[in-house]
Amino acid sequence: MGKRKSLPSSSEGSASEGENADIIEEEPARKRISKLSSKKSALEKENLDTEKKKLAQLQKRIKQLEKKQPKQVTRDISSEDEFESEEEADPPSTPFSSSIRPLAAITVPNTTKPTQLKRIGAAAAKAVPRISANAFKSLPLSNLRQESPETTEAQSNHMPSSNDGNMHGTTPPAAMSSPLSSRTTHLPAPATAITHAATGNGCSGVDPILKVPAFREGVTPDPKNPKASDYEDTVTALILRAAFEYEALISTANAFPDTTLRHKWARKCWKHAGLDADEQYQMTEAISTLLRQRGSRIRGHAVTSIRACVANIFGFKKKADPRTITNNIGLFRKLKDNSSFHYKVRPETQSGYAQGKIISECLQSAWFENKDSHGVVFEKLFNPVPFEIMALILTILDFCLDEWSSGKFEKATLWEKNVIARHKVFREDLEKWGQQNESVIKALRKKLYTRARRDAGAAELSTVKSSLTADALDRVRAELEGRTGETDSEAEQS
Repeated sequence: MGKRKSLPSSSEGSASEGENADIIEEEPARKRISKLSSKKSALEKENLDTEKKKLAQLQKRIKQLEKKQPKQVTRDISSEDEFESEEEADPPSTPFSSSIRPLAAITVPNTTKPTQLKRIGAAAAKAVPRISANAFKSLPLSNLRQESPETTEAQSNHMPSSNDGNMHGTTPPAAMSSPLSSRTTHLPAPATAITHAATGNGCSGVDPILKVPAFREGVTPDPKNPKASDYEDTVTALILRAAFEYEALISTANAFPDTTLRHKWARKCWKHAGLDADEQYQMTEAISTLLRQRGSRIRGHAVTSIRACVANIFGFKKKADPRTITNNIGLFRKLKDNSSFHYKVRPETQSGYAQGKIISECLQSAWFENKDSHGVVFEKLFNPVPFEIMALILTILDFCLDEWSSGKFEKATLWEKNVIARHKVFREDLEKWGQQNESVIKALRKKLYTRARRDAGAAELSTVKSSLTADALDRVRAELEGRTGETDSEAEQS
């Protein structure tokens, strides 16, 4: 029989099994490490390829920018090493890292708006109270107005010199042909004229006490279209006050003044406004222009007011049917016949010259609208009602009646050249009427003013009279004879 193989002992068997198990466990680990290494190498290679592509694109972009932008001085990077991180920089992993160059410095504008800080509470700045544009409009007339003609003429010389030929009294060719609603063609003086007025350069006789009118902050005035609102509050209020008086002069003294008189009145009204408000300012050509434009404004205002009175008082109808048109034509002819429209009784007897209801209504509507109107503020100009304003009312009435001549209302523009002749006739007729009995006519005109003032809501005029008549003075003189007034020993009379 063959020799039997000896079986390993239990200790030997167990050792062999342990070694085999270790070998079996090591083989899968090596495989996993090999796979991970290969994957990592592939990933690094892929990342490297990606970085190379990006770097190539950046280099291409840099070359394009260098071609488009002018050559600029770049910063010396080496000088900034001390500001870099203290860590050691990794050595370049690729041979093309040294070809990277920095871009030129680009300045980015700061578009953020600064924050506006605002004080609040007790520290907040208090707003300066503004002056109303009409603050001086209804001021009572100052007693300082009573000055000598020499002083008035000296004040007129405070206006800075102007290149406007109309300052010397020349009348522009179109002055008589312009509509009343249009503005004058005078342009304000350039800004240098105001500067000269302040310094005295090129403008002799300027009183340094007078202040220079200043424009409102943030306003750029238009030399071709000056406005009162362009100026600071005080000057604006003075302009409106002076303009208010200028309109009163146009209404009561001369409805159609020439150029010389307009300039004279502008200076006069500006001076009066300063006296009434106790604010003394130089008068510039721009302010003079603003004042002289008010003549057209007040005449236009009167036309609008009287036009409404004509339709309401006389009874014209705006219907377009044939019957209404026929009645309007008949009414128009009756009123125009021998100017019977202003009589108190018309048309047969024609009594009560210039005393018709239409006169008082027109006066009330245009110049006595309220207690701050022209007629109330400037009592000395309106009381008694002047012949000039009555002539202006008659002129505008005659003009407004013509708008109904066809039986239908046809609005027209009042041109100075078309009405100045009839205005002259009405003025002469009124003066002749006043000469027939001056005391009675004056009393009628005073009564007309008193009623208009009352209906405007203004206080009645003071009627206090002196009690020291001639007889009363004689009695006082007799009582005082023999008295010294130096002691108390004189008997007191109860």
